[in-house]
Amino acid sequence: MIKNKIGLHMPHVITLIFMLIVFVAIMTWIIPSGSFERQLVDTAAGEREVAVSGTYTTVKKVTEEGDLRQGIAQVLQAPGKGIQRGIEVIAFVFIIGGVFSIMDKTKAMNVGLKKLVSRLGNKSIILIPILMMLFGLGGSTFGMSDELVPFYLLLMPIILSMGYDSMTVFLIVCGGATMGYAASTINPFSVLIAQGVAGIKGNPQLIFRMMQFVIIMTIIIDSLYLEQLKLRHILRSQLHLKTIAF
Repeated sequence: MIKNKIGLHMPHVITLIFMLIVFVAIMTWIIPSGSFERQLVDTAAGEREVAVSGTYTTVKKVTEEGDLRQGIAQVLQAPGKGIQRGIEVIAFVFIIGGVFSIMDKTKAMNVGLKKLVSRLGNKSIILIPILMMLFGLGGSTFGMSDELVPFYLLLMPIILSMGYDSMTVFLIVCGGATMGYAASTINPFSVLIAQGVAGIKGNPQLIFRMMQFVIIMTIIIDSLYLEQLKLRHILRSQLHLKTIAF
């Protein structure tokens, strides 16, 4: 007698997003509602409306102006409204995704990196700090994050052909960009807009942020670089012992 095994699988990302929307809608019926007074603040990206600290007050869920509780209609309308409000970011991701899709179809980046690896020969390991620095600059200057996805696919065959594992690809792409983001210099999201909201004009700490970027990137690059040198030495030693044994 054959028993059917029911396995648990991770839901599709769209299903997860819809579940989150439903969960948040349910919370609007449970969690007390409130609001802050708001004011306009000049930032490097234009005027932004921000909450005024210490002005929070609770409000009734049902008033003459409307019902704050979210029902089925609001849940179904939420994806469309979210796309409208985030159209600038979505359009940017689409454009970047289209560019990398073209590069992937034409194999332009793969061919360029393969030629670079072949020219470097045994010194191909220096490609790791070069790529990490480029991703770090992307994270530090324009908040590179969602745009990283295509790079995993583009760099995976190159890094694997150099003798490294998939974790190395992850650390190069995500580690480099994340550390660059942490040490943002002119990132409009975490620096310019945030400083404007805080009432800071311009970017007075740019020099400090640049020094911070250099220090953080040096630490993360040196850590990965030394680790890969150690791994390469171990692999060569194992290969040498196998050759002797053969």
